[in-house]
Amino acid sequence: MKAFLSPLSPAVTLANLVRAILVVSTSMVSMLMLSPHSAVAKERSSLSREPDAIYLEDFLDKPVRLKIKKDSSPPVFSQLNAKLRVGRMVAGSTVTVVAVSEKAYRVRGKATHGGVSGWMSPKYLEAKDPEFFEKMKKVYARQLEVQTLIDAHEVGLGMTVDEVKESLGKPTTTKSTIEKDSKLLILEYTTFERVAQRVARRDQYGRLYYDTTFVKVPVGTLAVHFLNGAATRIEEEIGEPKDGVKIVPLPIQLF
Repeated sequence: MKAFLSPLSPAVTLANLVRAILVVSTSMVSMLMLSPHSAVAKERSSLSREPDAIYLEDFLDKPVRLKIKKDSSPPVFSQLNAKLRVGRMVAGSTVTVVAVSEKAYRVRGKATHGGVSGWMSPKYLEAKDPEFFEKMKKVYARQLEVQTLIDAHEVGLGMTVDEVKESLGKPTTTKSTIEKDSKLLILEYTTFERVAQRVARRDQYGRLYYDTTFVKVPVGTLAVHFLNGAATRIEEEIGEPKDGVKIVPLPIQLF
């Protein structure tokens, strides 16, 4: 059976995906022959990570720099629980945003006693873009959703190429087409199923016995189609969606 999942009918364009994407949990993804995620995921720093935060180095190619408000010298803490203060930031100085949680930003910059890295309230920060902090809230919510899919080895319409590769591993084949105003890309994955086989063997005394081994047998393919970097169609040879669909935001452009 073939299943085609696409938001693009003749009357629908990619613009209709600006507000949300459909996320599909497929019955085949769990059978994929996955490559190690390290082969496709960005290399992460050795920074100790808080579980309820997103780290910008995972999905942004350029650093985010903001200014401390000139009339403030906010406290900065070693952890999200704000129990241990490690200093106060210098008013009017520039900081690099390392991570974001629901209520705090982890920044790296200049404190009154020297360089420091820690968590602080975003209310003491200012950005050139007046909508930056609202955008960052949307980025935070989206990344939590995407990470849930990646952890479950699932894919969704609207995910980026890097996100799909991190979730499913290295594709079996890659096809691309460049047109005048668009770039089309297809990542294809061969799906496997473990099949038990009984094999006749002889022990050291020549006695016959049967052993059960498991072999991986290809059972189909899963193809993810991208238009200008966003997944717009998921095609699989067998299986059907098992958990319906969810709606999550598309990637937010910070710059």
